[in-house]
This record gives sequence, C-alpha cells and structure tokens, in this order.
Amino acid sequence: MIMEALEIGLGVMIGIILHKKEQMNKQEREVLELFVGRLEKEKRVFSQPVVVAMVGLVGSGKSVVAKELASLMEAELIEADQIRVELRKRKAEYDKCRLIVEELAKVAVKRGYKLVIDSDFIDIKKRSSLREKLKGSGAKLKFIRTYCNFDVAVGRILQASYEDCDDDFFGGATCNWEGGPQIKGAVVKIREMWRRTPLHYRWQKQGWDQWKLRKLPFNLWLELDTANEQWRDQLAENINM
Repeated sequence: MIMEALEIGLGVMIGIILHKKEQMNKQEREVLELFVGRLEKEKRVFSQPVVVAMVGLVGSGKSVVAKELASLMEAELIEADQIRVELRKRKAEYDKCRLIVEELAKVAVKRGYKLVIDSDFIDIKKRSSLREKLKGSGAKLKFIRTYCNFDVAVGRILQASYEDCDDDFFGGATCNWEGGPQIKGAVVKIREMWRRTPLHYRWQKQGWDQWKLRKLPFNLWLELDTANEQWRDQLAENINM
C-alpha cells in the first residue's frame, strides 16, 4: 500500500512535469495510429476494464506468458517490442515507446477492453506514469512477474530464432558482431539482458557467487516461475478466480 501511494504521488508529478508537455512527431503519431487501427473493433467489452502489465527480465518468459494471458482473458495484447520495430522502420527513436503504449492503453480502456501490456514495468517511473494515464478510467491495474533460473533464461536466448530484418526487433538491431544473423540476434538480446539484470536480481555470496531474485516493493497479482510448466495451470486458476 505504501509503494502504491508513492507511485500515485509520483504519477501526479509526472503528469504535471512530463505528460502535459509530451508531444509526438509525425513518425511517432503514425506508429500510434497504426496500432490503434490494429485493436480489434469486435473485441468483447467488459463492464470494468482490466490492464495487466508485465514485469520480467529478458529471457524470463514474459512474452509467452503475456500471449497466454491475453488469450485466457479475451484481452488485447500490446507488445512494446513491436512498437519499437515500427519506430525503427521510420528512423525514429525509441524514447516515445512508453507514450505510445500509454495512449494505446487509454484507447483500449475507453472501449471497455481488457488489456495485457508486454513490456517490463520494473521501473517505478514507468508504473507511475501508466497509473497516472489510467487515472479516472475505472480500470484495474495489475502486475504479473515472470522469472526463471538464470541458466534457463540464457539458454532460451541462445535457442531462439532471429532474422536480420526490420521486423525482428533483436535480429534487426545494430550490433558490432560480424557473424551470422542468428548469433547477432542472441548477442543483442544478451546485451539487453545484461543491462537490465541488476533491476531484477542482486549479486549474493552465499557459499558460491550467484544472482538472487530481488524482492519487489510493490504488489504483484502473480509471480510465475516459467521454468516450471505448472505456470500455465497457475495462470488459468487465477484467471477464473
């Protein structure tokens, strides 16, 4: 409750300092309009919209869970990486991805849809900004965390398929690796995983050196260990509650 109150207060400040001044350029507006057009107009409408935002490190199974959840909830799915792909195609920066996601969320909630956002909401500023944008909409905001053994996450990254093209977010990214596209995509993804690991894990010496999952200071609807296939049952059980 204390952290939620802090996020609400920070959201008010973000609304005053940032939201009122934020503007999109032509390319960013094009991307927003593209994804608004992709929202299903015949989607089932609910009396109380629900927004579920994901929390999880690269390789934790976040996107797989988000897709499964959207299907179970009959919800729209917003994938932040796909928004970044469209921004990249237009030679635009990624810094307005958050804004585009929030504006899409507002449209979906206004239509009465349930919504799943596939993006990492570990950052308090990002959670606070979304809370502020949804304020007054009547939507419930929930967070699901995905995690798994660190070796499993790295293995998933190495086994995934990548293509050296604009439509593949990691495979089409800039990289100094001069080998083939398969390893290039994995290199970029591991680079992103390395950058964000301290947000999700802390280094602990206890018998041997190891990364330990951080205890998060905000409320989670669910925490799913995706290395255990029972996560699917856990997800389905809680959807029906």
